[in-house]
Amino acid sequence: MPVRRGEFFATDNQMDSLVPAASKKEFYPPSPVDKTPPPDPSLVLLVNPGPLSCELPCELVKHLFESAAWDINLLPPAPRVLAYCICAQASSISFHPTIIGPGPKPESFSDRYVLFRGADLRAYGARRAPVFRALHERALIVAFETRIHLEVSDYSTASCFVLETLEECESLRSSSTGSRLTDIAATSSSRPWAVTYMSHLRSLAGTWTGSTDETDALWAGLLMADASTAILQRKPVLITHADQLLITGSEPPSLESILETLLPMAQTAKNAVQLTWTGVRPFFFHVTRLARELYEKITGDYARRHPISEASVINFISALTTLRSIVSLLFTQIDFQVDPNPVSKDLSGVRPADRIDEAVRSAIFGMSVGFTSLVLALHREMEYRAVADSRDGIQSEWTLARTALLRRQAHSLASDAVEDVARTFKLIPYPPQTMHLGWNGIRGWAEFCLNEADAAGGIPPARIVAFGCLLDTLKALGYSRNNPELHALIERMDTHAAASASADSFPTDISALSDITFSLDNTWPGIFSMDLGDGNLI
Repeated sequence: MPVRRGEFFATDNQMDSLVPAASKKEFYPPSPVDKTPPPDPSLVLLVNPGPLSCELPCELVKHLFESAAWDINLLPPAPRVLAYCICAQASSISFHPTIIGPGPKPESFSDRYVLFRGADLRAYGARRAPVFRALHERALIVAFETRIHLEVSDYSTASCFVLETLEECESLRSSSTGSRLTDIAATSSSRPWAVTYMSHLRSLAGTWTGSTDETDALWAGLLMADASTAILQRKPVLITHADQLLITGSEPPSLESILETLLPMAQTAKNAVQLTWTGVRPFFFHVTRLARELYEKITGDYARRHPISEASVINFISALTTLRSIVSLLFTQIDFQVDPNPVSKDLSGVRPADRIDEAVRSAIFGMSVGFTSLVLALHREMEYRAVADSRDGIQSEWTLARTALLRRQAHSLASDAVEDVARTFKLIPYPPQTMHLGWNGIRGWAEFCLNEADAAGGIPPARIVAFGCLLDTLKALGYSRNNPELHALIERMDTHAAASASADSFPTDISALSDITFSLDNTWPGIFSMDLGDGNLI
């Protein structure tokens, strides 16, 4: 049977053997010569946040571990590394006492008494932090010892992918408070695991046969997610145009052609399925392309050595405007009816029509995230350039005026995109299993709203709903992570929210935010979940 999201296979004894000292607060990262038993690979089945890769279905990983009788030492080297990597990733969301220690905990991911909208879950992130760091360190040690960066295989590729996501998670823990402009300028561009992942993926993709429209769209989304994560941290986009053609299929039409195709379809389509499916792969393809162009021409290390390219910014803003038109067109096809008391569903029993609706929402969710990531990255770069230009004083008056106009246009796009972020929460709620993976975007939009509130002396009325959504999101993100910057953002937003509440402008009653769906249940499939056709999702 395929692995179901949130299904728990490890017994209490197995979990106790995983990190026996964690509940006693005596857990320390293992050294390379540590002789303690390795983590039990059955932890891999604590949750399945999404497919490891299109070529490595999760049910095959499960069967491999079962064939080794759940003894991690009996696994071949490459699968053994993958087991350690997934154990580390699973520890970021598990609520088992061995991971988070003794104390209160949710009974399940649909426990609405603990995981409810507005709940401050940072205590769980603090409790799990030592175990997460130790398991991450252990995964790194095993990966280096096995030299997965030299072996091209499905398992090594998947391990590199998971290790890259773990590095992003660690950046949340290690990032410091302070000026984001300074942080962005000082960000390291090194992505060793992502480089290896893409290198392995190129080698494997050359041997693939029989791709389908579904797998092409899925890969386009995965590449877009990687590119979006990179630009939000001002790191290189490692995906080349040739990679996109090799992995995701032929060159799609231009953005303008896509919009022209979708406009008449929106008037005649009986449902959103055909409309969304027509635009999803080309949209993902172009977002990845634009992310690469943004880094190479505007935000990258080389681009920053020169005055900003006004032509590049103008073209980029034009492309963003077209992207927003496409996203807005698709949003109008979605029914935003909200269940006031959402509970966890068994996705295997959902009617086919409902499953299709969820797939459409997931696709539009991904498109919205891709668009808003591009907008946020451009806005932050324009703000950085404004500070740098005023400090250096080498630009002419006319150049500064033109740059200021472009900066206002980028800010206007970002101001509109904040509402898209709020609509995204309404479209598909973030479950705790994937909350921390969106840290860079959530942080960026929270800072955007905070800067607006600081400048206005309070939360602007038009930002109240989005502000509340982002505040709740940050508190929920604390379920998986614990770092000073997260706490600082929450404290700043709480201060503004309290001041606005005292002025009767901020909704203190949770029902006032009923138009925003933000439940921490396990109701929705992930954006890149796959329907196996037998009632199960991976």
